Amino acid sequence: MTSTGGSGKSPESGGQDDLAWLPGWRLVELMRARELSPVDLMKGALNRIERIDPAIRGFLRVVPEQALHQARAAETAIMRGDGLGPLHGLPIAVKDNLWTAGITTTGGSRLFEDFVPSDDCISVERIRGAGGIVVGKTHMPEFAAFPRSVNLLREECLNPWDTAHVTGASSGGSGAVVAAGMVPMSLGTDGGGSTRIPASLCGVFGLQPSRGVVPAWGRVGYVRFSGIGPMTRDVRDAARLLDVIAGPDPRDPASAGVPGVDYERGLDADLSATRIGWLDSFGELEADPEVVAIARGATQLLEGVGATIETPTARFERLWEMLAVLTTSAHSHEGTPPSFVQMPEVVEVANDPQRRHLLTPYIAEAVRAYVPFSDETYSEISRARSEAAQKLSALFERYDLLMSPTMPVVAPIAPDDPWANPFTSTEYYTSLTSLINVTGVAAASVPCGFLRGLPVGLQVIAPAGGELTVLRASRTLEKLRPWDGQKPQLAQPNVV
Repeated sequence: MTSTGGSGKSPESGGQDDLAWLPGWRLVELMRARELSPVDLMKGALNRIERIDPAIRGFLRVVPEQALHQARAAETAIMRGDGLGPLHGLPIAVKDNLWTAGITTTGGSRLFEDFVPSDDCISVERIRGAGGIVVGKTHMPEFAAFPRSVNLLREECLNPWDTAHVTGASSGGSGAVVAAGMVPMSLGTDGGGSTRIPASLCGVFGLQPSRGVVPAWGRVGYVRFSGIGPMTRDVRDAARLLDVIAGPDPRDPASAGVPGVDYERGLDADLSATRIGWLDSFGELEADPEVVAIARGATQLLEGVGATIETPTARFERLWEMLAVLTTSAHSHEGTPPSFVQMPEVVEVANDPQRRHLLTPYIAEAVRAYVPFSDETYSEISRARSEAAQKLSALFERYDLLMSPTMPVVAPIAPDDPWANPFTSTEYYTSLTSLINVTGVAAASVPCGFLRGLPVGLQVIAPAGGELTVLRASRTLEKLRPWDGQKPQLAQPNVV
C-alpha cells in the first residue's frame, strides 16, 4: 500500500489538500487498490480540520483518537484482503442530533452536553457497517430550531465562502465541513429545509429523501417531518451514501425504503424524455430575481439533453403555518413523541429562572410562549396540508420533476447579535423548502452558480420514492455546470 508518510503527497495529486477534494467514491477506489492508506487519508482530514475549522466552527466535537484507531483497522482489513464496504476508510461527519455510540450527542443543547449514547442511530450504524469512519459531530442550532447554526456550546458556524455570512440551518455544520473539504460526506437532517438550505448557502449537494426511505430512529429531539440525508460535493457520493442508509428497519415502523433501487448504479440515465415544471416560487413569497435567474438558467441547460421545460401556474398557501402547527402539536393530537416545546425536561428548565440560562434565548422564549393549538385549528391545518399534497400530485401527473430555487436569497451576513434572525422572516427562510417536508416527497439542492461570490442552489423535486430521478437530474446538472472546480478561498493551502 502506498503511504504518503511525511511527504504529504497523494497517489494522483500534489498533496493532502488536493486529496481532500477527491470524491469519496474515488478515495475508496484508491484505498482498495492499495494506492492510498486509510491512515494517511484520516491524518490528512484531521490536519485540515485542525487548520480550517477554527475559522468556520463546523464541528462541535472531533474524535481524532477514535477516528485514527478505526483508520488503522481499515488499513489492516485492506492488507488482509478482507471484503470491503462501499465507504471503507472514509472520514464522515455526522450532525449532532444523530446518536453516535461512544460520542457525545447534544442536539446543540447544553441540556444534553453529557449525553453519550450507547447505540448508534440506524444511519450511523449502517455507515460504520459499510466501513465509514465517524470523524466528528457537526454544529447545529439547539434542537434544530433556528435559522442560524449557533448554540451555547460553540460560537456560530460560519460560511466557508465568506465567514461574514451564515451557513443556514439546521445542518449548517454538516454543509460547511463538506464545502471546506474537511470530509467528503456528512449526514444532515431536514425538518423544513434543514439539509437543503445549508447545502444551497454553502454550495454543496444536499438530499432530502421522501418520507420513510431512511429510518429515523436514534436522535435527540423529535421533528415531525424530518428526514436524514447525505450532504456531499459529488452526486455519486450522495447516491452511494443513500444506498448505505436507505431501507426499512423495525426500530422505525414508518420506514419503508424503496425496494430494488440501486441509486449509484442507476445514476447515469438518459434524461431526454424528462418533463420538468419550473417554478420561480410556490406562490406566497417571491425570491430575489437574480437568484431566480441563475437557478432557472441552470434548469434550461437540461433542454440541451432533450428534457422539456414548462412553467406551470401553481400556488401553495399557509406553508409555514402547516409546518409550525403540525410539528409542534402532533404530540397532543396524534400521540407522536413531543417536539422541543413539549419535551418535559426542556419545559421544566425554560420555566425555571435559575436554570433558564442553560437554554438558548430562542428556545426558552418559544417554550414559554407556546400554547397548544386547538383541535379545530389542527384539523383545519391538516386539511390544508392534504390539499397541498393533492395540488403537488396533480403537478406530478404532468411532470417528472419540478425545479425551483432552493433559497430565495444567498447567504445573508451574520448579525452581531447571535440570536437575531438574519432573514426577513422564518416564513421567507423556508418558503421554498417546507412544501417538500409537509407532503413527504423527495428533493435535493444542487449547486448551480454564484451571486456576489456566494453559492446559489437549484431545488430538484420528485414524487415520493423518486430519489433516483432526483439524483439522475442532479448528476446531469453536475456534468453540464460543474461546481467542483470552485473552492472556498479559506480552504486553500496556506490561507488559514
